[in-house]
Amino acid sequence: MASQDSIGRSTVPPEDPKAIAAFWTWFKRNKERIERLAMGDKAELPAYAEMTRRIHLFHPMVFPELHMDEEGFVLIVTADGRPEGIGPVMRFTELHPVVDGWRVQRFRKPVNDPLAVFEYHDLICALDEVRVAYALDDGTQQVHLGFVVDGASAKDERWQGMLFLLLDHAIGEFNTMMHVGGLDLMTEDELPPQVSLITLDQLREVIEEKFY
Repeated sequence: MASQDSIGRSTVPPEDPKAIAAFWTWFKRNKERIERLAMGDKAELPAYAEMTRRIHLFHPMVFPELHMDEEGFVLIVTADGRPEGIGPVMRFTELHPVVDGWRVQRFRKPVNDPLAVFEYHDLICALDEVRVAYALDDGTQQVHLGFVVDGASAKDERWQGMLFLLLDHAIGEFNTMMHVGGLDLMTEDELPPQVSLITLDQLREVIEEKFY
């Protein structure tokens, strides 16, 4: 993980390409355990801990997530919302073996389901519960956001993590890292009277229109 050099600057270990081959060798040997975990078998949680440990041997800013959809199993390789992990994620996923029944995805993608519900440290929130005020900054190619969620409190630090989780799955993790600047949890009364609120689906459309 990150450490400090002799003059106190934060340092991050370099990528270890050999760890990629070792990761996939282990993955294929433990494929059935990982599939049971992806289907919700919590008895296989030690397999996830080992998977995380092994992917961190490549780089500590790369994280694995498991998903299952109508096409099969998905290994999501994510930077967990950390911009410094973008390059390592890209390089980890450049080459990977074919694993029957599995595909590899870079970063968390939009779920395209406003009714999707997410949990973060005992907080529960659906995408359609969120309304957003935004201000575009064309100079930095970023959008600054004010979130309004009924019942949420900015004094509860868990909401900061929840907001990023919601963004990753509403507009995509890559867009969140590249194009989201300031992010605040607010009440509707705290917004200027001329500001209108939009949904997270509409926010994704704004980002795609303005920055792509």
